[in-house]
Amino acid sequence: MTRSRSINRFHRFVARKRRRELRAVLPHLRPDRLEVEEQLDVSNRLMSRCAEADLKADLASLDEA
Repeated sequence: MTRSRSINRFHRFVARKRRRELRAVLPHLRPDRLEVEEQLDVSNRLMSRCAEADLKADLASLDEA
């Protein structure tokens, strides 16, 4: 085996080893995991913020009158 081929094989081996170690540490990167990560749901927060803004606007209009 030539030297360049052995170096390439070694680098592939090291890269494979790093990927395995990362997958062990970061479970969401594991290929056997089929679950989709829950996305952040901020709709409730946005709706409550809008409701509060509406209430403040209503109170401000009542104070002016």
